[in-house]
Amino acid sequence: MSLYYCYNDDLDMKENYNNIFGRIKQNISSNEDHEKASSLFGKPELEYEISDALFGQLEKMDEENTDGIDLNSLYKRLWLKIITREKESKSKKHRIYLIRAASIAALIAIGLIVGAIFTPLNQNSDLAFVTIVAPKGSISQVYLPDSTLIYLNAGSEIKYRMDHGDGNREVFLSGEAWFNVTKNQNKPFVVSTAYYNVKVLGTEFNVKAYENDKDVTTTLEVGSIEIISGEELSIQQPILIKPGEQISYNKLDRKIDIKEVNSSLYSSWKDNKLIFINKNFSELTDILERKYGVEIQVKDTSINKYHYDGTIKDESIFEMLNRIQSTLPIKYRIEEQKIIIEKK
Repeated sequence: MSLYYCYNDDLDMKENYNNIFGRIKQNISSNEDHEKASSLFGKPELEYEISDALFGQLEKMDEENTDGIDLNSLYKRLWLKIITREKESKSKKHRIYLIRAASIAALIAIGLIVGAIFTPLNQNSDLAFVTIVAPKGSISQVYLPDSTLIYLNAGSEIKYRMDHGDGNREVFLSGEAWFNVTKNQNKPFVVSTAYYNVKVLGTEFNVKAYENDKDVTTTLEVGSIEIISGEELSIQQPILIKPGEQISYNKLDRKIDIKEVNSSLYSSWKDNKLIFINKNFSELTDILERKYGVEIQVKDTSINKYHYDGTIKDESIFEMLNRIQSTLPIKYRIEEQKIIIEKK
């Protein structure tokens, strides 16, 4: 069984969220309650209503004697992290919405919510998973039950077992994510991609594994990681990666490359900043589509051979396109809600 947190525009906006969560927690809910609760997650327009309902239920849990779950210490530890990040965001206006929305996503994603509120859904299942999705045009922040922090880039998803932290610490990634893994010598943390897996004890690193990209890339910032065999790639011996190194696996020629890089450039996206250095134009359009949630069509394929240097921070998609067309021999137009790029 899986819990899948995504968008559902059919939700009745006037439903009493607090009552829904309360009934689920008390195990007196209906299937409709569970469906509505799952559909709430990831809806930015419902952020404040959902947060109030969740906080209310968490406060009640904090006062109750719930067997098998240390709600008090876990709730306080995660709450402190969220409050700290929201305070930091106040001096950065462009990050306020991102951080606030991410804080709600964090509370939703952690095992506290999944394990305590949604347990009635999965009491007899050993294969229960939680899936977190960052739709195109958004970045999500997630705290796992072991307090590991994950930033999930646009157009990405992760999946993990509901007992994450109690047994194996493993997440399954499709897309791109940055990890700050809580150290636990006895329980290594594994990020599984469609090709290779990343094994860590406690560290900070970025994994980029979009299905349509030609490369699967892992960049290490702090600590150490091992690259081990995955579903589509057999590695005879673990490959040890050091801070400042990046390992890439090319899906087409099936070759592995390791090089030294400025690792911060590859995780700047989590701070709502993208840095391009000699970026291939076809890769650039893929990134723009994911970041802004738009569709881009390149009329002349020779344009894809162009390369671009630049930075995206607070710019809109149109500001970014105007900047690109001022440096490259291209022009753009809007046609039926699609961005068409042509040669000048």
